[in-house]
Amino acid sequence: MLRLRCLLLVLLLAQTLSAQTGKMVMRLLDAGTGKSVAGAVITDGAGTSVGRSDTAGYVVLTAQAFAGQPFLLVTAIGYERDTLFAPVTELFLRKPQVTLPAATISSAKVKRLLNSETENVVDYCFSGDSIFVASYRGSNGSKARLTLLDNTGQELGMLQLPSEPVRMFTSCTGYNYCVCTDGFFRLGSAAGKPLLAQRNDLRFFDGVAQCECSCKGNLYYRISDTRSFRTVYGLIAAGDSVFRPFSVFDEPKEARASMIEAMMIRSMALTSQRAKAAMMAGHRMMWDKGALAHIGMPIFAAGDSVIVFDYRNKQMRCYNLIGDSICAIPASFSWTHSQQFRILKDAATGRFYIHRFDNKERQTIEPLDIHTGKTAEPIVIERPLAENVTVYRGEIYFLWQDANRHATRQIFVQRFQ
Repeated sequence: MLRLRCLLLVLLLAQTLSAQTGKMVMRLLDAGTGKSVAGAVITDGAGTSVGRSDTAGYVVLTAQAFAGQPFLLVTAIGYERDTLFAPVTELFLRKPQVTLPAATISSAKVKRLLNSETENVVDYCFSGDSIFVASYRGSNGSKARLTLLDNTGQELGMLQLPSEPVRMFTSCTGYNYCVCTDGFFRLGSAAGKPLLAQRNDLRFFDGVAQCECSCKGNLYYRISDTRSFRTVYGLIAAGDSVFRPFSVFDEPKEARASMIEAMMIRSMALTSQRAKAAMMAGHRMMWDKGALAHIGMPIFAAGDSVIVFDYRNKQMRCYNLIGDSICAIPASFSWTHSQQFRILKDAATGRFYIHRFDNKERQTIEPLDIHTGKTAEPIVIERPLAENVTVYRGEIYFLWQDANRHATRQIFVQRFQ
């Protein structure tokens, strides 16, 4: 990861010098693997070649490449053609999407759950066989409400929310909360009607959300330090109040690289290079986020053990309930550097899934066997650009904005027979 950051930093500095050299350096990469794409041809609108990538994926374009051209075309064998409308330091090329009927599972039914087409759904969470849905239908989040649905989408009850909803949250102990702009509220139901408890100050929400899972009264935490690039996994045992760490992931080289970048950004800002400083700060934020994702994977309870997904060693680390390491299972599924996936756990069945979103228009769900580290055939989510994807009782739930209704986002379920 450090080597990649250094390469990206070189590219960034090369771009800032383009005004002096009259040239621009760009690198072409495979969107799926992150590997270099060699032999790609860049042409203008008239079909005239203006550059070709070398074996490392680099291509040098003159400052006049975009002169009088609304765009440039990038063509590489085995990849979809891409369009450049402005200079960039990196371009990720995608391979053609091919649907193989034998390798995917098609859904039997996709259904919208909330009947009102005027409601813009913010988030949702589950409570047994019921679903809490937070939405609004006025401007700027006004006319917000909380709706309780059964698993068929039938409305059981509704109440008005005091302010705009931001998200829904289920704590490690199983309590549901609705987070609004003026506080967060614990949810409940009685006689099929939703209930809203007393408002809690938002300053206390991070403390509630810090706990990631629980098992037999033990509470398990993941604490990430964005400055030292360290993630500590620990627990508070049942009947105890002391936090006891049992595993630490860190990236000291990334921490040093980030500190050096921060010093460079500050130096640029002090020497009136504010535009360059802002651009580099944006890159630094992106690099830091990627590095932290590698060492900050969630922790899950599974039976009488807890599991942490170890990106660096491509394995699943298993611990007993008091934090002793008991096994390390190789992750046999694809785990690329870009890490465009999430690990999902079905709270009702306890089963695990991989949600892949590297191609936002064709996202998939892969059932994951945590005992072998292998995945089953992928299930295609049958709506492009689906958001807030999760699995509950073996069914896929997501939010989706219909192109014919730009003002609202709805909740859908994808069921299988």
